[in-house]
This record gives sequence, structure tokens and C-alpha cells, in this order.
Amino acid sequence: MALNPNGKVPVLVDDVNGERLVLTESAAILVHLAEKTGKLLPESGAARARVFEQLFFHASGLSPAFGNTGFFRRSSPEPQPIAEGRFAGEAERILGLLDAALADRAFAAGDVFTIADIAHFGWLWRRQFPGLTLDGRPNLARWYDEVAARPAVQRAVARVEALVELHPPAA
Repeated sequence: MALNPNGKVPVLVDDVNGERLVLTESAAILVHLAEKTGKLLPESGAARARVFEQLFFHASGLSPAFGNTGFFRRSSPEPQPIAEGRFAGEAERILGLLDAALADRAFAAGDVFTIADIAHFGWLWRRQFPGLTLDGRPNLARWYDEVAARPAVQRAVARVEALVELHPPAA
């Protein structure tokens, strides 16, 4: 809470030219790190715009739909069929949009792996929380498998799983 009054993760604490920077939103963190390292974000033009398009799509569509579907399916104090149906339907629609987009491109924003893929992968890796699958979405399944096979992604997943083992969720 001291780092993010909104009470959410992730939080990044970084040094920028001798100044402490605290960032709290996933997409902002991804952009900051990509700009800082010069990796995973095109420098300019249409390719850069496509990455931002996917980041905004993630933040405004995919993430809320997945999170709310998971909440109403798993955590709601009482059944809310209208809300669950609304968010699950939206999550399924978004999966369909991603599958269609990936029919003619290798990655979320084009032909190269970018921070947009990292953003989407985070929720798709945790798709069991909202109870979603990649069934019937061959392009999305191909993309998922390709991203999951990347050594850096495997290392990141292993770190998250180790943290969960050390600090299991409260029952």
C-alpha cells in the first residue's frame, strides 16, 4: 500500500537519472522498461502504434473482462449470473478477436515479439482463473505455445510459481 495506494501489483521501483520512480500499472511498466532498454518496442511508426493499440486493448478490454469473469465465477459472495454472463461473454469475444488477428501475424502487434505479447500472455497464462480455454482458437493456441516456449518467459513463469509456493494464497 505504501508503494501503490490502489493496492495492486505489479509495482516497479526504478532509478531514473538518480530519481526514484514508482510505477504501478502493467502497461506503463512495460513501456518504461522497453524504452529504458531499447527492446521489445519499435522506435517509431506504424509498428510502434500497433504495440500501443494492443496495450490499450489489453488494459481496456482483455484484463477487465478476464478479471471480472474470474471474480464472478470464483469469488463473488453470491451467484451473479447476469454479471458472470456479461463478462464471460466479453472475455470469449476478446479471445475470438485475438485468434482472428493472429491468423495473419505471428505476434499480437505484428511480426515480432513485443511488450504487447507480454501483456496478453500474463492473463492467458492465468486463464484458469476466469475459467477460459484456447479450445477452438488455433491461432491463439499457436501464439501461446510459441510465447510460452521462450526461455525468458519460462524463467519468469518459474519465478512466479516459486513465489506462489513460498506464499500460498489465503484460504
